[in-house]
Amino acid sequence: MGQLSHRRRLWVLAAAVALVGLLVYLRVLANGFTNWDDPGYVVENSHLGPLNVRFLAWAITTFQQGNWHPLTWLSLGIDHAFFGIDPLGYHLSNVLLHGVTVLTVVLLVGALFDRALGACDSRGLVAAAVAGLVFAVHPLHVESVAWVSERKDVLCGFFYVLAVLCYLRFAQHHSRAKYLASLGAFALALLAKPMAVSLPLALLILDAYPLARLTGPGWTRVVVEKVPFVVLGIASSVVTIVAQSRAGAVLTMQYVGFGSRLWGAQRALGFYLAKTVLPFDLVPVYPLEHGVSPWRWDFLLSLTLVLGATATAVVLRRRVPLVGALCASYLVMLLPVLGLVQVGEQAAADRYMYLPLLAPAIGLAAVAVRVWQGGRHARTALAVTVLVAVAGLSVLTVRQIGVWRDTPTLWAWVVEKQPGVPLAHYNLGEYLRKKGDLDGAARCWRRAVEIEPSFSWPLNGLGNLAELRGALDEARSYFERATRANMYDAASQYNFATFLEDQGQAAEARVHYEIFLRVAPPKFAHLFPEVQAKLSVLARP
Repeated sequence: MGQLSHRRRLWVLAAAVALVGLLVYLRVLANGFTNWDDPGYVVENSHLGPLNVRFLAWAITTFQQGNWHPLTWLSLGIDHAFFGIDPLGYHLSNVLLHGVTVLTVVLLVGALFDRALGACDSRGLVAAAVAGLVFAVHPLHVESVAWVSERKDVLCGFFYVLAVLCYLRFAQHHSRAKYLASLGAFALALLAKPMAVSLPLALLILDAYPLARLTGPGWTRVVVEKVPFVVLGIASSVVTIVAQSRAGAVLTMQYVGFGSRLWGAQRALGFYLAKTVLPFDLVPVYPLEHGVSPWRWDFLLSLTLVLGATATAVVLRRRVPLVGALCASYLVMLLPVLGLVQVGEQAAADRYMYLPLLAPAIGLAAVAVRVWQGGRHARTALAVTVLVAVAGLSVLTVRQIGVWRDTPTLWAWVVEKQPGVPLAHYNLGEYLRKKGDLDGAARCWRRAVEIEPSFSWPLNGLGNLAELRGALDEARSYFERATRANMYDAASQYNFATFLEDQGQAAEARVHYEIFLRVAPPKFAHLFPEVQAKLSVLARP
């Protein structure tokens, strides 16, 4: 009877904490789309339409946006069926998914502490409340919730946490149904975002502590249980690498050397820890730096944090095994995005902390339980501290949500905080171009090229603007620079080809049309018949 009552209280607590998270994120519902990935995912995605077999086949097979995440496409397709291109519906879905994930986190943390403490009492509820509130309102989660294109994050996060909760129930009750439920939730997490690939290692850490399943003669069976999880993870990783490679997003060792990757990975570990404790000046783009000395102060500070946490875990491995388990979990969940396989130009991203934030949140929960056991005055102090901390984090979160209000607000914020990010200047220029401010667009694009001379997108845009003004020599120069900088930029190849065709230079135009057909991703498929027809005409003597 007492255990049943405890579970009911845990569910009530979970619902209450989830409600807090929903209330804090209400401001998201007033936000619109941005021009960062949202056009490709929703606004200009012609594949979103009726939920039929054709759409399902596309969702399962496409590598659009450089990813393979059919469940994410299905989720966005359902939103499109109900809301069309109204951003309110998409934001509402993200917020609700975050709320459900928060609820599941509270249930998971409560169950973990009940197991670790060997009793179902108020200590588990305190731990669940603290960890759940941190997870619900921390500003590092704004990017995942407030950005429509990051539907994959909140969707993956929910199924990942659900998979861990089901596995915990399986380990406690040896239920085959719970094992299959955990495996199924893991598969759905991978179908939403491949970052879930870390789950098998996370489950092994859970087996070590608090489940203590890796001691004794039965440890081999525990390891074998992970084989289906590992097989799913490997399959997802292979498909993801193929998708990212085809999109040109995986940077080679020549571009980012192995030593730089290792230093960057350890810096990222410390960077995320620092942002967890001091979540100020959060920026959607933290640029990848090349040729930076590993002896710079921020690298050394990060190394100190990482080594300090590791040393603490080793020293306390017997008395407080939770420290080692949390450090290992933090590393494992971040491992896919630490840059050892460098995807994209970012050194770090707030959205990568959606799941790894669980580790420091649980660490804070453990501290809260210790304080809770100190008597009435300690409990009062704890309650006040938690309320103040949650209020402060909530204020920061609400402010950060405002950064994602619309395209100009987003990129103005990035330009202010990280003025050396060429993507910010390019996207702000693209917004101004669509608003008819061609001079403003040109200024932004020239700034982007000043920062990164080989950035093909603004070079292509400047070529288009020069052609509109009749400055044909200038336009040709920009188009040539764009196509030399990035042969795989299909838009630059197409625009240069049409420019050359208009100037009567058929042979050169044909070369760039042919390159366009070779490198163009599926989003340019509507141009393929036109280009093939042009090639037929240009081939005539």
